[in-house]
Amino acid sequence: MTNDIISISSAIQAAADYAGFSAEDIRCTEKHYANGLFEIGFDTDWSRYDCFVDAATGEVLGFNSEPYIDSDTIFAQEGGAAQR
Repeated sequence: MTNDIISISSAIQAAADYAGFSAEDIRCTEKHYANGLFEIGFDTDWSRYDCFVDAATGEVLGFNSEPYIDSDTIFAQEGGAAQR
């Protein structure tokens, strides 16, 4: 067994691939390494993702997503947000 680990860019790519995006389509907001795992946090226009990647194999071991709504993005769209 070796102590080789994948690069942080490989971990980001693995997280993006798992979520169905290219690495260029995401905004990486968190990058941490601890206990043999990379934690990669990233945003798209509509969701936030948290992904745990095995640093030895590049395998995604955990993944979570939640809707993300940036009010600046909504109001920048033509017509703004619907009002009640």
